[in-house]
Amino acid sequence: MAEILFKDISHITFLKTRSCDEVEKIPQNTVYRTVFTEVEESVAKEDDAESFWSSSIEHKYKAKKDRWEYDNYIGTPEFIEEKSKHSVHFSDGNWLFMPELVVHFLDQSTKTLYFTTDDELDKYIRCNFSDFRLFNNKKQIRI
Repeated sequence: MAEILFKDISHITFLKTRSCDEVEKIPQNTVYRTVFTEVEESVAKEDDAESFWSSSIEHKYKAKKDRWEYDNYIGTPEFIEEKSKHSVHFSDGNWLFMPELVVHFLDQSTKTLYFTTDDELDKYIRCNFSDFRLFNNKKQIRI
């Protein structure tokens, strides 16, 4: 991970790995339609079910394999992970929110960092925020 220097920090918040119920499964052979949703290019070609009489506003698809929908994106698990900037991860048939650390600055801005494991998050906090030792019940660490 690249080194990031922080100044004027108010506090940090963090969340460890947890279950994600926001990614919806589109089972194989299910017909789905899109208007404002981005469909992965290879999936769109494979699932295309348009006909001569189709609407020009919404596009019709039929899932050739199980597909996933998250935050206006439809595609494979790899596509969903990439579009979510790796904030969600597909593992053993389940979707997970990845561990995240949010640094809150005095000017009210924030910076969010995502990690691959809870241990990596813990180590990053210990190494880079050792001065932030007082935890409260909201999982915030204050100066």
